[in-house]
Amino acid sequence: MMRHLVFLFLLPILFLACSEGTKETGKPDDAFVFEDGFDSSAEAGDVIEEQTRDLEDAQDALNAEDAHETQIPYVSARKTATEEDMVKGDNAWGIVSHSYILENNLVRFLIQDKGTAVHLCVYGGNLIDADKRRMPSEKGNDQFRELFPAVGFRVTDVQSVTVLRDGSDGVEAVIRVEGMDAPTHITSMLDNLAQPLQAKIRTDYILKPDVPYLIIRTEVENQSDQPLQNIPVGDFVSFGGASRFFTPEGGFGGSSPQVTAIASTGRGASYAYTVQRGGFIIPYSESNTTLTMLQPSLNIEPKGVVSYERYFIIGDGDIASAMAWVYRIRGEDVVLLEGKVVDETGAPIQGAVITAFREGEALSGRALTQAITKEDGTYEAMLPKGKYDVVASAEGRKRVIKNAVDIEKFRADFTFGPKGMVLLEIREKRGDGGLGDPIPAKVSLYCLSDAEEPNKEIGEYAGRGLCDVIFSAGKLEEVPVKPGHYKAVISRGIEYETVVVEDLEVKGGQTTTISANLERVLDTSGFLSCDLHQHTFGSIDGPLSHKEKVVENVAEGVELAAVTDHDNMTSYDQAIEALGLEGFIKGINGDEVSASGRGHFNIFAPRGTKEELDPFRGAQLFAFRTIKELVAFIRENVPGVRVVQMNHPRDGFDAYLIFSRFDPVTGIAYGTEELFTDDFDTIEVKDSLGEPEDFVPESDARISQMARSGSPDIPVLRDFFGFLNMGKTITAVGVSDAHGKNDGVGYQRNFIKLGTDKPFEVTVDEVLYAILAQKVIVSNGPMIRFKIGEKKEPLGHTEIVKAEGGEVLVEIWVLAASWMDVSRLEIYANGRPLHLQVVANDVFEFENPENPAPFYVPLPFGDVSGSVERAHTFIHLYPKTDTYYVFVVKGEGSLEPVGRGAPFAYTNPVYVDADGDGKFTLAK
Repeated sequence: MMRHLVFLFLLPILFLACSEGTKETGKPDDAFVFEDGFDSSAEAGDVIEEQTRDLEDAQDALNAEDAHETQIPYVSARKTATEEDMVKGDNAWGIVSHSYILENNLVRFLIQDKGTAVHLCVYGGNLIDADKRRMPSEKGNDQFRELFPAVGFRVTDVQSVTVLRDGSDGVEAVIRVEGMDAPTHITSMLDNLAQPLQAKIRTDYILKPDVPYLIIRTEVENQSDQPLQNIPVGDFVSFGGASRFFTPEGGFGGSSPQVTAIASTGRGASYAYTVQRGGFIIPYSESNTTLTMLQPSLNIEPKGVVSYERYFIIGDGDIASAMAWVYRIRGEDVVLLEGKVVDETGAPIQGAVITAFREGEALSGRALTQAITKEDGTYEAMLPKGKYDVVASAEGRKRVIKNAVDIEKFRADFTFGPKGMVLLEIREKRGDGGLGDPIPAKVSLYCLSDAEEPNKEIGEYAGRGLCDVIFSAGKLEEVPVKPGHYKAVISRGIEYETVVVEDLEVKGGQTTTISANLERVLDTSGFLSCDLHQHTFGSIDGPLSHKEKVVENVAEGVELAAVTDHDNMTSYDQAIEALGLEGFIKGINGDEVSASGRGHFNIFAPRGTKEELDPFRGAQLFAFRTIKELVAFIRENVPGVRVVQMNHPRDGFDAYLIFSRFDPVTGIAYGTEELFTDDFDTIEVKDSLGEPEDFVPESDARISQMARSGSPDIPVLRDFFGFLNMGKTITAVGVSDAHGKNDGVGYQRNFIKLGTDKPFEVTVDEVLYAILAQKVIVSNGPMIRFKIGEKKEPLGHTEIVKAEGGEVLVEIWVLAASWMDVSRLEIYANGRPLHLQVVANDVFEFENPENPAPFYVPLPFGDVSGSVERAHTFIHLYPKTDTYYVFVVKGEGSLEPVGRGAPFAYTNPVYVDADGDGKFTLAK
């Protein structure tokens, strides 16, 4: 999501550029009218009176009727002082004594103090945590991320956060945030476009007793002598990575730009955001994040003041409970859809998902609402009068659909058929033919004949064209799978052969056993596999918990896993311990510092208590610094950080080498916005390898021209060679950047030379040292093993090899499991491709300008003894000066369903001392 953040802000600007003129009245233009008749014509100056009078009168009457005269309803606003004051949950990031709590008997909200900047808002004063009010013994479940006002695409430079009303009178509790308009400092492109307003912004967070919603009232005071015209106002809203984004107009599968509400559900938490009348614009949404435009073109006269309101609601975990309060707040005419869900024996089913669609659009349309059944199997959802297709779904059971249900007249009760279960018995096949203990594995299921394809609208998702996917942590376990016929592919990453079951029948009411004995065929002895870029729900755009991600890692054969959530510092350590997987995997703590529009950078491995790391979370780390200043600050101040990584350097908007206009031919950065820095330890080369013709001298002029224009099409391998030729000992890495379920964890990965096959035998510091020393082979399937003399895999600048008699003789093996293709070998010397000639099963560096040899050797090749060995040969190299070599292998096709992308592997530099002085010095 982070790489697209700027578009979220810029699309409304494009909208405004096409708008007609505005009135000079201090009030908004004539309102836009929605196709469905919703109207946003409430004048801003009258918002308080017009938007809240009916609701407040009704609520006051309700309170007066229900409350005992001698008992004051509970509502409170105060500064946090202890842990008991805090909202709790997996995504609760508030800081004690640096935040304010608003709570009543139903819900709790946390507002950051001024200058406290967890997440994207760098000034504080924003809503960051929200949950139902729970018993002290009950686990919290805050999954909300962040909300803060945006006025003219600027935010509030918070000068004060105060308790305006503490709630002791039982009427309401109010926290006021006040300050002048200021740039976001999230992206310079946005801030350069948004003009200073000279406006004071006051936002009141208002909580009344006995309601599960917060009223948010923002007042904009024009302090200049000039009118403010065409000012869009709204909020930045992020429901959090664990959530599924919903609108009543667009369902889960897409969003309409004009809506009456937005909502989310996920991991037992649900939220909604609405206005009392009319609607609003969401010009862009991604990863459960959007910018709402409550008024797209507001005018404020000199010294004038306008205000606007919206509501933030906490539901009971599903969309229906949150939307029920949306309808109540808006006074909409709705009726109750209700029913009960039972199994084949009549027993109630808790946790079944009930999704309503327009008549005739079951599963093919966009959901209108969605409820989750309670412990007794019942559910409730509010909808306008009419007929609906209603779909019931539950784990391991085939869906039940009721078409054209008139919800004003009929209930929608459901009886499911029997549940399908699968028992996993996946073991490692030993070299002696025997079987070992159960091992972690992945089971990829393709739909056959009567199996049901997953449907995102009802919350089903397997990813990458699969019907279902199971990740096992290595235990004999039963998991629910819907009845039907499947093709099953059982795998454990790239080091193992696969087992395929062409037709697996899962029967309802029975347990079907998937039995497989997986053989490890890739020799990676002395190396551990590592993925250096992954996201969890600690990110703004990651849905998976740490436990779920750890299980995916071990199932894919990843032994070292770095959690690198956006602008957050989390850890796999507790999840690994809780799952008992210390023998399979070690976690590496990290943080993806997401300087939107300039670049993303992983840092490894921050360490310390939450309190020690809090000053370095969020956009505050990069907001007021150039990238050069940012890297220097991180190295000097963030405890534990030893490695700084340049992420996806030519991949879209958040690509540092595009932003800086770096030219790998000259080593010059042509960007003028800020000074360039090459102070990085690793670079995500990934699969951006190009073709040998991209690296020859004749391509230099073309590459330089592309660099000046900020091209994304320069192979990052060429950039890597550019840094090496500048004398940098930077390390090339491959990563997955995996966010969601089955999103390619470990594809690509790094084999790090550590002298052991057991992750628990190494420390994180040892891993980082090996990365800094370039002892890394990047792989998306194959493995490259080699020897030079008696040295096995002499990788990196700490293992310099001497040329003997002007020759370097490399014995090389290329290995790959039989289910993937490997078809060519390339060799690069000081960043240039070598012409290679084959003589009597050996490979020779060969230069003949009149009759040049190819730039690659076809594979399989050499003394190949089986399907795993794709090459075994001797390579003869003749360096005239000190030379670094990089070996690359490539294959055709895809690793699906086991992995993602095409097969490839490459080494980091092998440094050769050709002049015998015991050092490595590149010729100028």
